[in-house]
Amino acid sequence: MRPVADVDNLVRICSNTLSNDPKHIKAYFIRASAYMKKGMYEDALQDCEDLINLDPNHAGAFYLRGCANEKLGELDNAIEDFTRVLELDPNHVNAAYARGAC
Repeated sequence: MRPVADVDNLVRICSNTLSNDPKHIKAYFIRASAYMKKGMYEDALQDCEDLINLDPNHAGAFYLRGCANEKLGELDNAIEDFTRVLELDPNHVNAAYARGAC
């Protein structure tokens, strides 16, 4: 059985990491994922934007941003994000499914 993540603690740890290293790519990705779990889609979107600015080829950031956009009702933006994921990683099954579901 997989342990349950303390999402609030993940956000806190990543926020502390980013205050010391504002270019820490993994911290942005983990915090964006945690924000998604908490339903904080605007915050997840912002972290994805920051991450994409640091690494414009980060497929995971585009995927999370697509998920956030979908939850926020921004379906055209979500489709663009999922399409970009598939350009970067043609085997990303979740992005292919999510793009088709939009």
